[in-house]
Amino acid sequence: MLRKLYNFSTGRRKVERKLRKYYPTIASVDLVFSEDELSRSRVFEWAVVNQLKAEFFWRDPYKNEVDVVMGKRRPIPVEIKYRKVDLSGLLAFMEKFNPQEEGTQKIGDKTISMVPAFKLLLGDKFLPRELRPS
Repeated sequence: MLRKLYNFSTGRRKVERKLRKYYPTIASVDLVFSEDELSRSRVFEWAVVNQLKAEFFWRDPYKNEVDVVMGKRRPIPVEIKYRKVDLSGLLAFMEKFNPQEEGTQKIGDKTISMVPAFKLLLGDKFLPRELRPS
């Protein structure tokens, strides 16, 4: 009934001890049909997290956060945004873990790949190779 996401870390012990996030596997009808921006944003994030079958997210002590971390050996951060784009958590993750990736936008010394949500929701064959589940 719930999808549990663990806080990403390179050590298994840290993963087990740290904060977890929970997403319902079925969204509330009230939430799905709400017309306010916060509800739409939550439903959008819920849909992408469940479609990706996410296992990890990342949050540091300074409240920087990345919605989903794909891959275990070679982490790929995925930031899910409905409207407002804030890349501070994504940049903090990239500073700490230095993921190797090809990208489309350069911010400072980091490269960011942006993938439209419809490609994530349509399935693996529409994703760039580095984002496909292994």
